[in-house]
Amino acid sequence: MAKWKVEKWGNAGEKQLVAAAPIAVGETILCEKPLVTVPADQHELGTYAWDLTHKLLANASLRNTYYSWQLKSEDVFPPLHNDTEIERLLAKRYGVQRTLVRKLYVGVVTNNIVFGAGEKAITGYGMYKTLSRANHSCDPSAAMVAVDPVAGEQGLAAKLPIQPGQEITWSYCGEDNGFLQQDYLIRNLSLVRDMGFVCRCSRCKKELPSDLKGVDRLRFFMDFLAQHEDSITKRATGTLAGAGDLVQGK
Repeated sequence: MAKWKVEKWGNAGEKQLVAAAPIAVGETILCEKPLVTVPADQHELGTYAWDLTHKLLANASLRNTYYSWQLKSEDVFPPLHNDTEIERLLAKRYGVQRTLVRKLYVGVVTNNIVFGAGEKAITGYGMYKTLSRANHSCDPSAAMVAVDPVAGEQGLAAKLPIQPGQEITWSYCGEDNGFLQQDYLIRNLSLVRDMGFVCRCSRCKKELPSDLKGVDRLRFFMDFLAQHEDSITKRATGTLAGAGDLVQGK
């Protein structure tokens, strides 16, 4: 009997992965193979997200299966020049509207999951029906584990005891890279930059700075990233480690 289920969760009613029975620490909750994958080191269209989008567009059966999942995605990413050109080319090639291409791409960016033998041994990126229903948390109850790092099969293993009806969460930005040790601002800058959302887990609610209460935090972080993109890149050497000083005015 499965110890998990997918049901509506929270005020928005989005479908979420929750425990259907008690789950002990270290227990494997579920394992899943991806619908579609692309390698991490070969990007035909420049990025893994566009390559995944291309694969879905090229195969109507895969695309319809993905659509049937009804995964949530919100277009908060400013379109880049290269993105606009790729949208145009793919729309023309497959005889669809550019808005469809854009919507599919945003869904891929929001819901894809990286796989491999570890956070420093990434093999590729894939789309997963059930694993995508597990929300992010900065105090996660589970962790992603590799089952087949080549084919992309992955699982979730419990880090904490999870009771029936509790949500099953994991860290979208990894754990071995120090992400969870960062403060509220740095964690959420990373999440907004890479995935387009602000975390609302219990830990983030506790650590929310008083001057950000009542503020549109997604807009705050998006505006900050737009204004300081060059400075963050130079000071962070590929991460957001240097963004803390900028946020705090140092």
